Amino acid sequence: MYGYDINSLDDPCIKAADESTTMGSTLLLPGNNFVDIFPALGRIPAWVPGTTAVRSAAYVKRVTEEMKRIPTEYVQKRFVSGIKI
Repeated sequence: MYGYDINSLDDPCIKAADESTTMGSTLLLPGNNFVDIFPALGRIPAWVPGTTAVRSAAYVKRVTEEMKRIPTEYVQKRFVSGIKI
């Protein structure tokens, strides 16, 4: 993607994508957390005890942002240095 070549499964972008989809899929299972039953629970701050779904969703969001950031920064660095993709 964007000229970013993956050389192994240990690549940080691959690890972030795998972790994001694994954690995200468990959050999306029907009835897996109380937020499905009471949607207002999704607005409770993550520091409140018992809000594991909110904390997990925040973590998935951070990992997903990391997954998007890696190839984008790669392209930006190559663009600034004048290297064609």
